[in-house]
Amino acid sequence: LEFPVVAVGGLGKRFNRSDDREPMLFHREMGLGPQGIDPERSIRYPTLARYAVQSRQEREMYSEELRLLYVALTRAREKLILVCAARDLEGELDKLLPVAQLPVPAELLAQLPTVGHWVLAAALCRPEAEFLRRGWPLAQVPAADAFYGAAWEVAVHQGEDYLRPPARPGADPVRREREEEVPLPDYRWRYPWQAATALPSKLTATQLKGRALDQETAQDAPPAARPILFDRPDFAEERGLTAGERGTAHHLVMQYLDYAQADSLDHLRGEIARLVERGFITPQQGRAVEPGVLLDFFTSPLGRQALAAGEGLRREFKFSVLEPAERYFPELEPGEEILMQGVVDCWFDTPEGLVILDFKSDRVTDGTVAQRAEEYRPQLEAYAAALSKLLVRPVARKVLWFFALSRPVEL
Repeated sequence: LEFPVVAVGGLGKRFNRSDDREPMLFHREMGLGPQGIDPERSIRYPTLARYAVQSRQEREMYSEELRLLYVALTRAREKLILVCAARDLEGELDKLLPVAQLPVPAELLAQLPTVGHWVLAAALCRPEAEFLRRGWPLAQVPAADAFYGAAWEVAVHQGEDYLRPPARPGADPVRREREEEVPLPDYRWRYPWQAATALPSKLTATQLKGRALDQETAQDAPPAARPILFDRPDFAEERGLTAGERGTAHHLVMQYLDYAQADSLDHLRGEIARLVERGFITPQQGRAVEPGVLLDFFTSPLGRQALAAGEGLRREFKFSVLEPAERYFPELEPGEEILMQGVVDCWFDTPEGLVILDFKSDRVTDGTVAQRAEEYRPQLEAYAAALSKLLVRPVARKVLWFFALSRPVEL
C-alpha cells in the first residue's frame, strides 16, 4: 500500500462539528447528552452530561483524523506533497506562531480547526519555514539537531497564479493570449491503458464459469450482480430442500465426514448422524443426503484412489495466487497481475502428479453431462494453474464427479 509519490489535498477543510449543534447527543458508551430546557424563560443550555458526551465525541473525532493523516503520510516512498489552502494565511500564521512547537502538544491540536493547521504548526518549527516566521525568534524552535528525516520544501503559492494555464515557451504572444482566454482541452487524448482501469483486484475461480462468488474467498472482490432472492416461507420447509440446497448438503458432508468411515452404508449413516449432532449440518440437510450416492463415489476406482492417498489428500483447499491478468483478460497488455482466489473441493497426490477433484450436484443426464462438464473447464484449469504453482507439482488429472450420475468426467 505504498506509492512513489503521494499528494494529500484538502488539509484546509474544517472539521465537521455539525453534530455538536444537535439538541440531543448520543454516544454508544456514555449514553445521552441532552440540552437543558427552562420553559419559563424559554431558553436552552448545555448540561453536564452534554459537555461530557461532546468532549468524548471530539476526542474520538480528533483520534480518527490523526489516524487518517498518519495513513496518508506513511503511503509515500519517495515524495510526499501536502496541500493546505487558506483564505488569510497571514492571519493564521499570527495565531500559530506564538504556540508552534515540536512535537505539537495535544492541547494545541484540540484547539486548531483543520488538519492543515496541525501540519503547519509542525512545519513552522523547521528551518525550511524560516521565511514564514517573519522575525519570530529562532530560540522558540528546537535546535537544528532535533530535526530528523529528509529535508522539507515549504512554499506558498497564490491562488491567482493558477487562474490561467501556464504559457508554453516560444509560443506566439497573440495566440498565447487567445489560448489563455479560451483554453481548449484536447478531447482526442485517450488513456493508453484504459482496459486496465476496469480490471478487478481479485478474481475467484468460480467467476470463470459465471457463477456467484465463493463466500469464503470473495473478501473485498467486487460482487457480481445477483437477482433479489427472498427467504423460503416456513411452510415450504416441510416440503424438503430444493435441488440446490440438497447439493449444498452433499458438499458439506463430503467436506466434514471421516473418509475412514466411508466403506459401508451403515458407517456413512453413522457419519451423517454425527455431523448433525455436532452441528456441521442441520437435521433437514442430514435427511436429504443419500448415503448410497456417497458410497458410489468411495467404492469407485477414483474414490479408492483418493482414499489410498492418505496424508496426501486435502479437502476444501483455499488458495490465493498472483496470476498474469492477460490469461483471463486477453485485451490487457502483458505486465498486469490479478489475485486469483478459490477453494478446491479435493485434491490428492499421486506418483504421476496431482489429481484435482471437484464434486458437482448439477442435475444432468448421460446426454448433457459432457456439455455441462465443459462449462466447468475454465474453473478447473484455474485450480490446476494455482496448485501447480503453489505446490510445485504437475497436475496429472482434472476430474469432475457428478452425484446425479455417480460417475466421473475427466477434463
